[in-house]
Amino acid sequence: KNWSLVGNPYASPINIGQLLFNKYNAGSGGIGATAYVYNPNKQNTTRGGYDAIDISQNAAYILPTMGVVVVENIASGSNTIQFAESDKSDATSNLGFRSQAVANQIGIELTDSVGINIDEHYVRFNSRATDSIDAFDGSKMLNEFSVYGITNNQKLYLNSLPAPNTSTVLPLGIYAARAKQMRLVTTQLDVPVGMQAILRDKWLQQEQVLQNGTAYQFSVTADTASQGNHRFEIVLRPAATLPVNFQRVAANWVSPRVANISWSVGVEQNIQRYEVERSTDGTQFNTIGTIPANNQNSYELVDGQAIEGNNYYRVKVKSQGGASKYSQVVLLRSGKGTSGIQLLPNIVSQGADAVVQLQSLAAGQYQVQVVSKTGQVVYHKNHVHTGGNASLVLPTQTLVRGGYQVIVSNQQTKYVEQMLVQ
Repeated sequence: KNWSLVGNPYASPINIGQLLFNKYNAGSGGIGATAYVYNPNKQNTTRGGYDAIDISQNAAYILPTMGVVVVENIASGSNTIQFAESDKSDATSNLGFRSQAVANQIGIELTDSVGINIDEHYVRFNSRATDSIDAFDGSKMLNEFSVYGITNNQKLYLNSLPAPNTSTVLPLGIYAARAKQMRLVTTQLDVPVGMQAILRDKWLQQEQVLQNGTAYQFSVTADTASQGNHRFEIVLRPAATLPVNFQRVAANWVSPRVANISWSVGVEQNIQRYEVERSTDGTQFNTIGTIPANNQNSYELVDGQAIEGNNYYRVKVKSQGGASKYSQVVLLRSGKGTSGIQLLPNIVSQGADAVVQLQSLAAGQYQVQVVSKTGQVVYHKNHVHTGGNASLVLPTQTLVRGGYQVIVSNQQTKYVEQMLVQ
């Protein structure tokens, strides 16, 4: 085949479909019936692909400035394509710059406690990269608050490495000019099939399985060990399935300083135990009790040492193989407290989950709705509340970026919180 690469000579889009159609239908056109254009955004590809143009049909195809087209020359000798001013077009190009996420990459965003971006870090797996510093790595310039990778004790914005395996460990450092509550949010997670990425907090001795949108809350304190090169690391392991989903987590007062934490799950399979954890700030949790799994699907634990003020609870499930998963967090305040709802966080990254805390609500059936600025109900769920405090997960995967109202109501009451998806 005689293929030629033909470029758009104008600082303007052109209708290459029309031009080639005219050339093809000329008596001595000398070109094949199909031309090809490279489309960087071709669906279901990681690097783009070629779009075919049927130039035997008079159909518009807008080629952008500096765009190129591959044309088959079937003439017996040399051939030419002539461009004219009339070929220029003000229509939108069929092509654009590649907008899909980079393949084989882990993206970590550092945000404040309500989800506002502060910094970011990327790990990219590249067969040409090495385990040492090379041309594929990008060095890090520290901001007031920063997240970074580390190779050979050098801080990196972009850490390029060879293909990972199940013993790969990726150091992840934190720099903070002062004490602050922050979050690490997984913005992209593309690891080989059969692997899972684990965020390990080496200071608090906690682990979090990473998924797209996972947000891990942490604090930098006056303790020097709460930041630096050794605070976090990402560990790759063989994927371990935890076939259990939390359907409900609730916390209620039994008497002063005594709280009851209850939860229910779906089908349990290969689950070893549940660990109940408590925190006073919603960031640093300690285990207060363990319940063995027994396929009952509903569990409870009594905390006889709840404090005055805020008590944050969550449940950690452990599989027989050692994998773990956390429930949503539920807040229980000392005393009866004021009835209402609280959204945590109220600024959420698209794809991550928000949690609605039900606080001191009477037992009964409630409607949970997410309403857009135009008044459209984009999420609806009926919730049977057993009274007191509980937490409900609000998925945002199907929500476009923008502002929403979160409404929890029944026939007697209505509670409204504002939520921003970014």
